[in-house]
Amino acid sequence: MPEISNDRALLYYQRLAVLGTNKGISTTIDKLAELMFTSTRHSRTLLKQLDEKGWIDWQPKVGRNQRSILHLNHSESTLVVNVASEHISQGHYEKALQLLGGDKALFGQVLQQTAGPQVREGVVHIQLTYDRLLSPLDTTNSLRNSERFLTRQVFSCLTRCDGEGNVEPDLAHHWRYDSQALTWRFYLRPHLRFHDEAPIDAETIAELFMRLKQHPNYCSLLANVVTICAVGRLCIEFTLSQPEPSFAALLADYRFSVLPSAQLENNSVRIGSGPFKLVEHSQEQLDLQAFEHYHGLCALSDSVTIWQLPKAGTSSCSTSLVTHDLPTPYDAVCSHLVSTESGTEPSTQATPQSRIEDGCLLAMFNHTAALDSTQRHYLGQLMNSRSVLQLLSNNDAARVQGIAAYNLLPSWMKVLIPPAETSPLPKQLDIAIYQHHALRESAQVVADLLERVGVSCQINEYSHADFYELCARHKLEEEIILTSMSLDDNRPSSAFIWLATDRVLRQCLTPSTEQWLQHELEQVKQQNQSTEYMTALEPIASTLVSDRWIIPLFHHKQTLNFADQLQGVSMTIWGWPDIKSVWVEE
Repeated sequence: MPEISNDRALLYYQRLAVLGTNKGISTTIDKLAELMFTSTRHSRTLLKQLDEKGWIDWQPKVGRNQRSILHLNHSESTLVVNVASEHISQGHYEKALQLLGGDKALFGQVLQQTAGPQVREGVVHIQLTYDRLLSPLDTTNSLRNSERFLTRQVFSCLTRCDGEGNVEPDLAHHWRYDSQALTWRFYLRPHLRFHDEAPIDAETIAELFMRLKQHPNYCSLLANVVTICAVGRLCIEFTLSQPEPSFAALLADYRFSVLPSAQLENNSVRIGSGPFKLVEHSQEQLDLQAFEHYHGLCALSDSVTIWQLPKAGTSSCSTSLVTHDLPTPYDAVCSHLVSTESGTEPSTQATPQSRIEDGCLLAMFNHTAALDSTQRHYLGQLMNSRSVLQLLSNNDAARVQGIAAYNLLPSWMKVLIPPAETSPLPKQLDIAIYQHHALRESAQVVADLLERVGVSCQINEYSHADFYELCARHKLEEEIILTSMSLDDNRPSSAFIWLATDRVLRQCLTPSTEQWLQHELEQVKQQNQSTEYMTALEPIASTLVSDRWIIPLFHHKQTLNFADQLQGVSMTIWGWPDIKSVWVEE
């Protein structure tokens, strides 16, 4: 008889488990056959195979009605978890979840215990658990840190921009700026395709950008664009109304991801042309598959599965192979289990990487609160970075790790502010945040600090989507708003776009301050190359900090741990591993 599968063996074991486990049982073969719903002859074969698996100890006695000794070596729940682990290691996630009775919390624990790496035919599969639902990858909206990371895996842009502001090819292999005619031309690679195999040409991209120009979220970013047209099959031309020598760097932002224009009105579909195509995005999981027709270097990992396992009252998951601790202070904790298909034993060795994020968690004062400059300065002094970090460190339950912030970015000059005069404050100042543990913990610290001077605070928590929607309509009414800013891989243009478009910042500034900011940013855009953006933007951000429109609270420390067998694991600016570059030496 062929060897019984573990699924079938588990079924028979569960039938025997009614006799009790981890103890000797005196019984007969007829009784066991009856329990297993099979013949006496077949039951002997099954018991022998269960014994060979080590699940039971079976000591049969010869002769009819002789009592044999049976010992079930494991609890039923232990074997269920073990068999589920085997399914997970083979990539049969749905079978594992079904075996566990749909218990997502237990499924998450089993996922974290099934450490790799494992290799089969050199194919690498990356498996992660994440403790919140990932939002749709809608590139036209403000996205959280993790979603922005994922958009970079699914979508491509006309250009790329590195951390220093140097523009690099992506879908376009060359570009040209005519400073006299104020035209930009981008020359596409031939044979480009979307993930659904549809071709990408100049007409496709021109139509997309014409529709983006009409989109309310792009009014300021594309305000200088007068016309967009295809010049031949592989060239797109933008005509501007004002000089913009760094327009090519602007188009490297995730907001300008190239996608079918019809997708702007269909949120259920996410088709791009990046290194991975989005296979599934449900309430349970997000699946990525390497795109074989990608125009750049193909991903070394074949697929990525992210299991979304929200936990009540906590945002912490762990894993035994690759642990991604707190990707940002404002994003859910992600546990990274990088595994491959095979049977290599997991290593207990782990190599950590860490970095201070390019951004900060910050507070702003809503201009509708009518706080004057003296009150803003006094409040900023009360909720200064060191005081907030000190109280967070005193809280054993807090999981935020960071360094004091004196500006939006850790690389920018510290803004030192003289002591503020004590000023009368309202008896009640409410705080608005969106759902995330770090914002929640920081808001409570701010409330505690203000309570010391007689100010009561109510913390109102919104979903991320509702939070930004209220800000877009200037309907957020709380006096203090806690939020975050963090840059993408196109650091200079990402910093510019945050200052130019962030809805929370716009909600908080007075009309006159907003007008000043818009003027300064327009000067930066017209007069600077993207490699000069960070230098040009620093005094603008410093002024907002000095005037107490922005209160930087801390820069978060991002940490990534991974097993030594994994090759090519590097931390991205989002705090996630570069999933397309992970490989395993066979």
